[in-house]
Amino acid sequence: MVVDVTARVAIAGLGVMFVAIVATTPAARADSLATAIAKGDVAGLRARPGEPDARCALGVVYAHKKDLSRAMLYLAGCQERANLDAAIAGDVVKTAREVERSVSHSQLSKLEIVTRPSGMVAEIDALPGERFITDITLWLEAGSYDVRAAADVASLDGKRGILTNHVEVKPHSQGLVILDSAPAKKPSEPKTVDIDIAEPSDRIEGPPPAVKHPPMVKGKLSGETIVGYDGVERAVGDTSAYIDDPDAPTKRANAPATQRVVVRGGVAMSRRIGENAAGVDFAIEHHLIAPWQAPRETHPVELISRLDWSERGYHVLGAAAAVGKIVAAPSFGTFGLGLGLHAQLRFDDELDHMPMRRFGIDAAASAELALKDSPIDLGVRVEQGLAHIVAGARERAIIFEIGLEFRDFGN
Repeated sequence: MVVDVTARVAIAGLGVMFVAIVATTPAARADSLATAIAKGDVAGLRARPGEPDARCALGVVYAHKKDLSRAMLYLAGCQERANLDAAIAGDVVKTAREVERSVSHSQLSKLEIVTRPSGMVAEIDALPGERFITDITLWLEAGSYDVRAAADVASLDGKRGILTNHVEVKPHSQGLVILDSAPAKKPSEPKTVDIDIAEPSDRIEGPPPAVKHPPMVKGKLSGETIVGYDGVERAVGDTSAYIDDPDAPTKRANAPATQRVVVRGGVAMSRRIGENAAGVDFAIEHHLIAPWQAPRETHPVELISRLDWSERGYHVLGAAAAVGKIVAAPSFGTFGLGLGLHAQLRFDDELDHMPMRRFGIDAAASAELALKDSPIDLGVRVEQGLAHIVAGARERAIIFEIGLEFRDFGN
């Protein structure tokens, strides 16, 4: 009887230990991944190829090592994973966004590798030691590379049934490599045809019958379309899906500038105490895309800083900080709005025979149109004084400006 009770107690204890081990295993695994990221443990994370969370953690480690090509390879799809462990999720998502932004501003090139059939194991000289499942998109440095693919890892290691192709990658470009396992068609055997050149017994009088000739215009101008490998219907000869010339004006014009410097000049009109005044205005503005924006965002948020000088019945040196937003980007330009504060340092003692305050703060709103095919920038600002400029009166000013814009696309 004593033995039976002891056995039951032992079994119950083992059950409690088993439940505790099962309950703490996910947390321990997450802690180990966080530790591996902190230590930069590439070898340890690569030893866990079957764990999606370990793959994402490995991408974070490669990002910390500034290996953008491998970081993009291993972080692919991590931001969309709904069950990513909470212990590393924040680090993974933040790093993935930073890597995408860094790649968009780098000289890395986009290369799509497609196999027929898909789902093959492939490798490329640009990433020694890396194996990946096709179809896949890689970001690589410029160079000359061989691509190899096989049905599985054993065939790739044993060099059995390998498909190969060669690619020349240019800086900051897009390319496509296709490896097709379908056997090439054999040329048809030549045929011998007997022709009877005897005089025909029946003669046909009149013009020859009408024959429909094939179109003389080939390629995109013919109007013919085909469906590409990605399921999109395009004109015959349209290679826009495969080749992107970063120096083409249309490509650069459609990409948002990462930062802009605008030198402006215009007219400032001021109203206070029922009296209007007008004078010249000069300014320089710096626009920078907000760091939290996604790469190649067509309607980004901008951080705006401004330094200006104007004469509006008195002389004033101003400085402004604002937040802007590109609200529209039609084919001819970009239209943006801004809202911020404008500080004034006034150099006159009196205004309208009344003592004038030397310092002031205005609320400022702006709108601008930057033309895409020229450096011209058109702008308008409204400034509303938050404090009295003279006793009992606040100033309101409207400023019309034309500017010369210098743009940096980050390429």
